[in-house]
Amino acid sequence: MVRGGQIQNAQIVDLAPTVLTALGVAVPEYMDGRLMSEIFSPGCAPIPQHVAESKPAVPDALERAFSLEEETAVESRLRGLGYLD
Repeated sequence: MVRGGQIQNAQIVDLAPTVLTALGVAVPEYMDGRLMSEIFSPGCAPIPQHVAESKPAVPDALERAFSLEEETAVESRLRGLGYLD
């Protein structure tokens, strides 16, 4: 790995694919980010492997985290705190 350098145009989402690839773990295709190959010494960058996986399915019962009444209460509370107009 290269020490003391700066990475241009790096974003936080690039961290997970870079770490997974460095560990030899395949990166799911749905994962955002890129391999930051510039952090590795020349000729030592790992080759990314991608796994075609779909995002985990969420059962219908779990899609709604709050009931309509709970959502209304949360919105009211946030509005009272000034977070919502």
